[in-house]
Amino acid sequence: MIHEFAVDPALVAAWYQRELGRFFAREFGVGTPRIISRFPRSWKKRVWEEFRQSGSCSDLDERRMTAILKDISEKMVKRPSIDWDNSKSWLENAESEDRLVPFHAILSDENPRYHKRVLRSQSIDHKTSVWHLPTQRRVPRNAHSLQEVAAPMLRIASKILFVDPHFDTITRYVQPFAHYFKAIMDSRIGSRSAQASRTTLPSLEIHCAEKRMRGEFSEIAHILPQHLSIVIYTLKSLRGGQSLHNRYILTDVGGLEFAHGLDEGTSPASDDRDDVLLLEQDIFRQLWDQYANGAHAFTVVNKVRVKGNA
Repeated sequence: MIHEFAVDPALVAAWYQRELGRFFAREFGVGTPRIISRFPRSWKKRVWEEFRQSGSCSDLDERRMTAILKDISEKMVKRPSIDWDNSKSWLENAESEDRLVPFHAILSDENPRYHKRVLRSQSIDHKTSVWHLPTQRRVPRNAHSLQEVAAPMLRIASKILFVDPHFDTITRYVQPFAHYFKAIMDSRIGSRSAQASRTTLPSLEIHCAEKRMRGEFSEIAHILPQHLSIVIYTLKSLRGGQSLHNRYILTDVGGLEFAHGLDEGTSPASDDRDDVLLLEQDIFRQLWDQYANGAHAFTVVNKVRVKGNA
């Protein structure tokens, strides 16, 4: 439900125009289903180059562009441009990159090669399915479907928190978590090079309620890919504080709420379904403050780091 978009710097260079800037500022970032990819690493510099080449911008336009890029920079996904070719245009490089690790879409003003994943900005309307993405879904409570709704977000996030007070090392949790971990690694940015993968692997946490586990943490190690580790926090609500009840996957690119839980239903083959909602920005920020950076809104009863060996 949260997807990575490559956006042409030449397109962004025109966002200082008030209506364009307002439209796209609303459409990208935490709390929306779209995140801009920082592709290549020099993406911001390229926007400025395109902006200044127009030659007709005022000081006010430049201040607007500065504010827009500051806002965008806080909402971007880093993607290492391992195979960048300086002899090619940005769009040609984006199309080549898409063949290695696909974007959800490539947003540009042109599409001279009729690339299937390039979305021309002029063609965006209410019928453009690749652009108008759902912010809530009803999904079957089985491992595959739960993974599928979270996978685009898990693949691009660099910090991931699984919050479920009832988490346990029993089959109905182990199965979907094996799928979540697989989604994190499948087509992971940087997986094409060992050097890059060491810098792009995410940090992982599980937050659950104070209770006795019925299994061993080794069950998690067996489904967690090698080179990954996960910190499991056992939490207790503070007196008069936030109760530990709702279920989420929170990441640095946004978050999802799972109305029932991160586990499978008691009969995954049944018609049992769960409601999954994209968290709005303000709500996400409040939850991130509560759980991230040590879960300071709760008493940490236990903290265990598990290393993957799958």
